[in-house]
Amino acid sequence: MSELALITGITGQDGGYLAKLLLGKGYRVFGLMERSTRYAFANLDYLGITGEVDYLDGDMTDEASLAQALRQSHPDEIYNLAAQSFVGTSTAAGHYVRRGVVDLSACWLGVAFTFAGSLVGAWTVQQVDSGFLARLIPGLLVAILLYTVFRPEVGQADAPARFDRRPFLAAAGLMLGFYDGFFGPGVGAFWTIAFVLGLGYNFKKATGYTKVMNLTSNLAAVLLFAGARRIDYPAALVMAAGQVGGARLGAGLVVKNGARFVRPIFLVVVAATVARLVWVALHRSP
Repeated sequence: MSELALITGITGQDGGYLAKLLLGKGYRVFGLMERSTRYAFANLDYLGITGEVDYLDGDMTDEASLAQALRQSHPDEIYNLAAQSFVGTSTAAGHYVRRGVVDLSACWLGVAFTFAGSLVGAWTVQQVDSGFLARLIPGLLVAILLYTVFRPEVGQADAPARFDRRPFLAAAGLMLGFYDGFFGPGVGAFWTIAFVLGLGYNFKKATGYTKVMNLTSNLAAVLLFAGARRIDYPAALVMAAGQVGGARLGAGLVVKNGARFVRPIFLVVVAATVARLVWVALHRSP
């Protein structure tokens, strides 16, 4: 019986060549694709393997579709070439810690609960459909967007905290960690606005602590994949090199320019996330 492989980002150059290599070794190859890329077969056509791949509808920002793809393909090996964030997030988080924006001793409780929540969320998404969140989350993100637009003073400077730090970190870590493991899109925006409104952080400080919490969620996923021997380390190292440079540049700009720089970027990212989720929902296969 041939081994089964699932490749995300299969229409890209790396995904195409990897698929050709695996097919040559006798693998049955499944390719995860969004409907928008259904006709983007130029690389696969060039390699002459378009008709040899089994295609599955899916989106890297929708864990429900990812879980469905796993159930359909039952892969022996998974190659994720569509999106990588762990190295970039860890680089940015480390930069914020070294520059004194983040105090790890002040957020360890949030890290612990975020890690636990993300593991529970990742397990839960394999048991139930998370599709209902695809309809709920855009509305919540729009609310965050409008609140930030019409309250321009929010996040510009530190403000009095509305909640005690430890109970806040425990509750937010568990809830947002679970959400990140269960669904994911927009979790950075939720963390940022939670730190701004809950603990009174300015946008620069909130961004730094958000990276630490995102790193925790990503670490949980990396450990699960590593334990299952699903990581292609040579490919991961090449992609990590590019992320290190980008993350250091971005974090450096935030540290240097502060909350006034972060706020417009935050608004653009939230708006883009909303547009992305709505577009995916409208173009998802029935």
